[in-house]
Amino acid sequence: MSTLTLTPLVLDRAQGEPTLDDLLAGVWEGLSVRRAVRCPVCTGEMEPAETADREFAGGRCGECGATLG
Repeated sequence: MSTLTLTPLVLDRAQGEPTLDDLLAGVWEGLSVRRAVRCPVCTGEMEPAETADREFAGGRCGECGATLG
């Protein structure tokens, strides 16, 4: 069983909403420490991915199939 980590979003001071960079950086940070995070596409669970050598390789959403890496 995995635990979904909701990464806090940094707000853009001008508009009060996160920038795309803020959103993706937060997702990447969570994945890079091998934690499940909220998918930036569908808000499903994105799991960290590894290479055959068990090195970090981004992530993949189990619900919509989006990948980051």
